[in-house]
Amino acid sequence: MLIERVEVSAGDKSGISIWRSARVTVRYVTAHDNPKTGISNGVCLASLIHDLDGNGEISLTECTEGFPPSGAGKFLIYSNDLHGNNMGVSINDSLGEIAGNLMVDSQYGGKFVDSASQLWIHHNLVAYNNLWGWKINNQHSATEPDAECNPPLFADETLAPNHHVFYRNSLLGNGGYGVQTDRATELFFVDNQYLGNCPSTPCQTDSFYLGGRPRPQAMVFSCPGDEATTLVIGMTQQHTVLDASDPRCDLSDVGSIF
Repeated sequence: MLIERVEVSAGDKSGISIWRSARVTVRYVTAHDNPKTGISNGVCLASLIHDLDGNGEISLTECTEGFPPSGAGKFLIYSNDLHGNNMGVSINDSLGEIAGNLMVDSQYGGKFVDSASQLWIHHNLVAYNNLWGWKINNQHSATEPDAECNPPLFADETLAPNHHVFYRNSLLGNGGYGVQTDRATELFFVDNQYLGNCPSTPCQTDSFYLGGRPRPQAMVFSCPGDEATTLVIGMTQQHTVLDASDPRCDLSDVGSIF
């Protein structure tokens, strides 16, 4: 399926929602001023905060197949203008490429969550959002309750986002951290730029926050040339700077990471 050259705005929720689909391309779209997301791609959009019924049970109006999600993947999201939404993109499906998009002037730039794996994310501009630029975390699978997952749905962490490569993205002037990670594994950052993010406390300017909530603890790798090599704060012991000769820093061989 190909979705291209359309403008979507002021929708009931997201501008474009792709559920349980495979081999979908979204390109040259302008999605703006939507109350949730410019483009959402996934297999379960239930929110533990917003989609509980009066008995505290998960409402299936947004997630008719329940949990856990099991998507088909193989998608492309590129060269889209996403602005003025609550969030630019929300991705929880796998085997995808997100490239050349503008994710600007929204509440959040975007998030990559529950079950998303093997994503190739490059040459995006994530700028001037009110809060964080990007968040990579596992919000539906935790070993103990917290603000985003109360109560926990699973005792294990099998849905944790994993094996993402971020290459030559620019995260500029966001009100929160440029990148924030929690409960995600095998994330690779190569030649990204972080500038003027999170100008006020408790953040540090241009920071890359590596969280340490319930396991698995985030495992983040950066290559020489990526500014995260010097900007990581938080659980810094979970961050490894790879040697320039490491094959995982050779983007001609990016498939080996997956």
